[in-house]
Amino acid sequence: MLIKHVFLFFILIVGLLTACSPKENTAASRRWQAFVTRYNVYYNATQAYEKGEEAQRSGLREDYTERLPVFGVGYEKMRSLGRNDFDLAITKCEKAIQLHSIKAKPKTNLNHSKTERERAYLSRKEFNPFLKNAWLLMGRAQFQQGEFVAAASTFAYITRFYAAEPMVVAEARIWLARCYAELEWYYDAEDALQRLDQASTPKLSRRLGRERDLTMADFLIRQERLNEAVPYLQRAARSASGSHHRARLSYLLGQVYMALDRKAEAYAALQQCINRSPDYTMMLHARILQTEALTTPQSAKRMITRLQKMTRNSSNKDYLDQLYYAIGNINLALSDTTAAITAYETGRAKSTQATPEKGLLLLRLGGLYWERQRFDKAQPCYTEAIGLLDRKRADYAELTRRSKVLDELVPYTSVVFEQDSLLALAQMPEADRNAVIDRAIALYKKQQEEARRNRADSLRQAQEDNNDNGDNDFDRHPRGNEMPQPPLAGNNDKSWYFYNPQLVQQGKQSFARQWGRRKNEDDWRRANRSLLASSTPTETKEEAPISAPQKARRDSLSAQGLSPEEIDRRLAEDTEKPASDKPAEATTPTGPAADPLQREFYLAKVPFTAEQQKKAHQLIRDALIEAGIIEKDKLGDYALAESTFDRLIRNYPDFERLNEAYYHLFLLAKRKGDTAAADRYRQTLATHYPDYALTPVVNDPDFDRNSRYARELEDSLYASTYNAYRLGDAATVAANFARSTATYPHGANRPKFILVHALSRLGTAPRDTIAAELRTLATEHPKSDVAEMAAMIVRGIEMGRNLSPTSFDLGGLWSRRLSENSAATAAAGEDRQLSEAKDAPFIFLIAYPTDSLSDDSLLYALARFNFSAFVTRGFDIGKERNSTLTQFRVSGFTSYDDVHYYAQRLFRDPALTHLLRRARIELISETNLRLLGTLYSFDDYRKFFDKHFAPLRINPDLPLEYEPPTDDHPKQIYEDEVTQPAGHSSGTPQTSTDTDTPASTQTYDEYDE
Repeated sequence: MLIKHVFLFFILIVGLLTACSPKENTAASRRWQAFVTRYNVYYNATQAYEKGEEAQRSGLREDYTERLPVFGVGYEKMRSLGRNDFDLAITKCEKAIQLHSIKAKPKTNLNHSKTERERAYLSRKEFNPFLKNAWLLMGRAQFQQGEFVAAASTFAYITRFYAAEPMVVAEARIWLARCYAELEWYYDAEDALQRLDQASTPKLSRRLGRERDLTMADFLIRQERLNEAVPYLQRAARSASGSHHRARLSYLLGQVYMALDRKAEAYAALQQCINRSPDYTMMLHARILQTEALTTPQSAKRMITRLQKMTRNSSNKDYLDQLYYAIGNINLALSDTTAAITAYETGRAKSTQATPEKGLLLLRLGGLYWERQRFDKAQPCYTEAIGLLDRKRADYAELTRRSKVLDELVPYTSVVFEQDSLLALAQMPEADRNAVIDRAIALYKKQQEEARRNRADSLRQAQEDNNDNGDNDFDRHPRGNEMPQPPLAGNNDKSWYFYNPQLVQQGKQSFARQWGRRKNEDDWRRANRSLLASSTPTETKEEAPISAPQKARRDSLSAQGLSPEEIDRRLAEDTEKPASDKPAEATTPTGPAADPLQREFYLAKVPFTAEQQKKAHQLIRDALIEAGIIEKDKLGDYALAESTFDRLIRNYPDFERLNEAYYHLFLLAKRKGDTAAADRYRQTLATHYPDYALTPVVNDPDFDRNSRYARELEDSLYASTYNAYRLGDAATVAANFARSTATYPHGANRPKFILVHALSRLGTAPRDTIAAELRTLATEHPKSDVAEMAAMIVRGIEMGRNLSPTSFDLGGLWSRRLSENSAATAAAGEDRQLSEAKDAPFIFLIAYPTDSLSDDSLLYALARFNFSAFVTRGFDIGKERNSTLTQFRVSGFTSYDDVHYYAQRLFRDPALTHLLRRARIELISETNLRLLGTLYSFDDYRKFFDKHFAPLRINPDLPLEYEPPTDDHPKQIYEDEVTQPAGHSSGTPQTSTDTDTPASTQTYDEYDE
């Protein structure tokens, strides 16, 4: 009897479960599937989603130096936080969709006329009333982890799949617009928002209204339509859930008002942020930003008092740079630039961390020095700032340009400033001079005292850290007079070191601290850097010891950034002067002259004698000409450059490089359109400097035409000259060389003209003449692509080798192949015809004249590209090198299509494209490679390639990772074309193992009958 009852109970349970199956569409099945979806799989998905959001909130560090993004996912570094939790949420949502979807339509009476509501209900494609929440949650999880394309696909699918449910479509459109905005597809985002407004949707709930306001604010702010964004941002800040979110949106509203120069409203918005009790960091930055929005002197003074009080609070020791930055902002608003600079410098000195906020302070300080033309002080500010600021800043390229220009300019302006100051001291009455020196001594004492306090603070902080955690972190604190330095890994950018500007800048700072400021050149630590200096290996010379004055002179010339050859030339000129003109040998200062706390230390540097003053003026004039050229050509400050050249002409009329100053003044006058001044400088060059190389250029009647089309005309002339050289027409080469010398003495092709002219006279001109001409090329144009070749030819001449013009066909490298007999021997046993096979192992070949590229740089660049672009492929890089040609061979490609796709990807890399601009690239099969250079030249193979491979049509999106395709027709993500959401997978349903627990998140509860 008991068995019978158990059997009947089992039958009843099976019947109930069958009746509630997702394959049946009844009231019971809909309620049961909605219940199981909500309190089983979906609950676990929401738990994972909320855990991921919490990981993002707790791990996010806002960048207050830039405008905050409306959504935290706008920070790229945030997208990696909580990824595993969002993946779990997506998986659970997919599982809910697979197991609990009801697509069968309910049974209805066909003879019964249906109401409009019934017809709308029957038009649905999904009848599980809760499943819409799983779809939306899946899209939100994809959005939060930065998968914007996948999220857009999901939300676009929802708008079609749930077209009969307006509220679901409205929410999906809001999130769809967010995805498009993050992808910067603004047309599509605006279209989605317009459809939301135009649709016959019921009034949005308060929650959806808030989400719509946030989306609109984000969309408009991204397009810099700030005035239009303000109303949406105001409503979103008022209705946001949570005090932190409201405070954050109020801060962003203050930033928007500041950008619109509505400072009073910005101050009020930031005060709302403070009143909503945000975290300490946000509150501090709100107060700092308020300092830029102050409108009255009274409120400014009150704010300074408050900030100064905060600087004395020990809990703010890590925020001192930001507090002094705020004080500087207030002083700047009060037009007290001196006080502002003092505050910024104090914040810079007291900074304890290498943060973007410190970078912003340095940027503001550098800008003030830049405006005052104190480039020596601006340079270190920009150098350090660009290592701390985000390289995606709109002004980052300009900051980098300024830093590079200042690196070149400052050595010269520093010499001028220092020597002017010393000369001024020499002319002062003794009492005034001593007063200046006493002030310098007092400043030195103050700096020493601050350094002592910093050391004491560092030691105390180290002891506190040791007491707190028991770890020996003493080495983390600065010792001696060192200031805290930024770490060499100050950001989350995982790119290779040399492609990360922040790390490179920080590395430069570290180098400068150890080695000082040095000219950016190869072999900077070697005494002899010239390739030609070792051209006669049989002769070796020991460097003679140099005196202290000579060493000082060399250091001064080196500080100007002059080349080693130019330094040696000028030192030689000094040596050749009569003995009466040579200064007395200096001795190492001792006693008071070596103590920076004594006047004698400073007086020893003052040029009192006529000879010392002559040397000071010599340094000034040498620096002025170089500074003026940089100011004109790189800094772009034409008024400053003109002032520099005018001073040079006015104060040093006997300077040997005055012709260059007149030439640059002529160009500046032409640029301004000052015809009278340009004619005056032209006449000066013609009268006083007729032998100057550029005098014929400026006096050429066709000067305007030549200057406008100089590059094209010079290129054309060089092409004609080179063709004449290959044809053996030495007369035409000589004529064109003379024309180039007269018209384009400083043109881009000048080194090539010199080389071709010298080679055309091999065998006819004296060997010493040819060697001298090529030596001049190698020394005056060391960075040109033909300098190495010229130096090697000079070395061959000096070693007594016989050279002829036919030995140097510059273009014959690519048309060269072995003789028929040698080729037959080299290709013995091989097919002697090039193969047209496409499905064969291929090689990506890079070839270039030996030593024309850096082999190591190319190897590192290729290895970096292969490692970063192709994770699962193992490409091999081989190298073959001989005296004329170097080849890098990237192998591991299975077909022509394979290597072609690799080539397309490689030439999207700007660094590699720039590096390979002088190399020859070939896509060649292993079989054909054996014949290259033997039976066939590079030019022969190029003709073969253009005929048999170039016309082939291949798949431009061929994947090199070789993952099996899942669909022959990739889905589009545009709303009108989407038929299946990204991330949705179909498969065999599995039994749910999720725990039955109630959910607490916002959902749609619509149990339609």
